[in-house]
Amino acid sequence: MASFRKRNDKWEYRIKYIDPVSGKKREKSKGNFRTKKEAQIAASEVELNIDNDFFEKNDSITVEEYLDIWFNIYKHTIKESSWKSRQDSIKAIKKRIGKIQIKKINLSFYQNFINQMGEHYARNTLIAIHQVFSMMMKQAVRDQYFKVNPIVEAKLPREKYTETEKEDIEYWEKEDLNLFLNCLRDKNQEKELTLFLLLAFSGLRIGEAICLKWDDIDFESATLNVNKTLFQKKGLRNEYVLTEPKSQSSKRKVPIPPQVIKQLKSWRHHQNQLKMKNRSDYTDLNFIFSDKTGHPTPARNFGYKLNTYAKKAGVSKITPHGLRHTYTALLIEAEIDVKEIQLRLGHASIKTTLDVYAHISKDKQIKSIKQFNDFAAHIF
Repeated sequence: MASFRKRNDKWEYRIKYIDPVSGKKREKSKGNFRTKKEAQIAASEVELNIDNDFFEKNDSITVEEYLDIWFNIYKHTIKESSWKSRQDSIKAIKKRIGKIQIKKINLSFYQNFINQMGEHYARNTLIAIHQVFSMMMKQAVRDQYFKVNPIVEAKLPREKYTETEKEDIEYWEKEDLNLFLNCLRDKNQEKELTLFLLLAFSGLRIGEAICLKWDDIDFESATLNVNKTLFQKKGLRNEYVLTEPKSQSSKRKVPIPPQVIKQLKSWRHHQNQLKMKNRSDYTDLNFIFSDKTGHPTPARNFGYKLNTYAKKAGVSKITPHGLRHTYTALLIEAEIDVKEIQLRLGHASIKTTLDVYAHISKDKQIKSIKQFNDFAAHIF
């Protein structure tokens, strides 16, 4: 609603409204009209534009402010686990250029920014940052801050490799895996033994494993169905949701060897005893790796146990994802075809499989060269 006042024989209008982009209260005013009628006509035109969303843009809005506006729209269109994974990228962008006005973003500025980020962040992190910024800029075009997207031609800097660079791929040789699993058996850690044995011989992601239910296992055909993953809010025991797997290719049927089938049956018997012991508090939701209440055991609990018993077994520390790479190493050693490895791991792209395959194969090649050289040294 417009208001009018007379100042020094001239009329002025003042209009208060809510900016549909930022949701903030805004105000537009203009004066120097000869008559009140002229001010009313001008004000009615502005109000009509506001009603039709032809709003006055906040030209001083910063990247930090607009990121928040975009994110509040974006987060309602995807799964919680997906939008939460974007928060680290948002923090990184805000830290570097959060105070810059969005209208100052052009191709040169952004290319320089993403090049600098490439000096400080791993490749996958850099890709995630670029994806977030690109989505934000598409929204900025829709909100008429730009006629065309100024960063559409931006390119990620080339990946740099050095001889000393350590790739983030860790795994156990079969001897270390054997030591670890036997340590768990000796310490009567039935549930942990079952989970870690399963991870090492199926290649499941930890989120896929901890939400498995008993009807996902086909004991007759010795296979398991991967059809969901678990997202746990801040690692809280009862704050979780079952979601679709990481990608369509993540939905898969995985063969599991006899020792895993045998251990699953042993754990099911042990779990039934625990159900009876805790029946007053136990809700049977059919989860294989349930806690004493029947809900899925948090992934971080298993991460802690993995570190604890790796130390007891005298082997190097490893993450649950490292057991997925261990499975890949075992498949390579068993001379399984790389395409079959891709299917078992549920990789959407063969490139992902080949990257892991190449790294592990290289390690094994280096080891075999050393073994042969040691052997040959005793001949001549």
